[in-house]
Amino acid sequence: NSHLYKPSIIYQDAKKASDVPLATIRENCVASLRQLEAMDPEFGVFVTLLCKPNEKERGLLTSAENETIDTTIEDLLFRLSLRMSNRNGNSNNNTLAACLHVVEYLLRKYDIHLRPKTASTMILVMLPHHEEPYFLRILQLIDL
Repeated sequence: NSHLYKPSIIYQDAKKASDVPLATIRENCVASLRQLEAMDPEFGVFVTLLCKPNEKERGLLTSAENETIDTTIEDLLFRLSLRMSNRNGNSNNNTLAACLHVVEYLLRKYDIHLRPKTASTMILVMLPHHEEPYFLRILQLIDL
């Protein structure tokens, strides 16, 4: 049943999430990474590494290529987690929204909830956010 629809932490309704094209989710991710890049220049690197429009599906990549992507995604997840916890100033809600848009793209494009390495990293970096509604959605997506 859960595999009929696309994974999402932004949309409560899985069917609604499935109606959003990957291209739109990618555009939101790129815009969000650019917003985060204003606070930390390292975020800009991930646009080039993970947001290529014609990137092959994970199943078509070699295990070495997948390993490289997983490592890059883990690095990004740790950086996002730090920004999500950064509660100083009024920009927190905008920063949180930007981080969630990036995670949404990683879920849809790279199936990070299905791969043991990235799924366990996602749980680890999201633990400090266990009281937030998106934490529960992340746990629901991951096959524990």
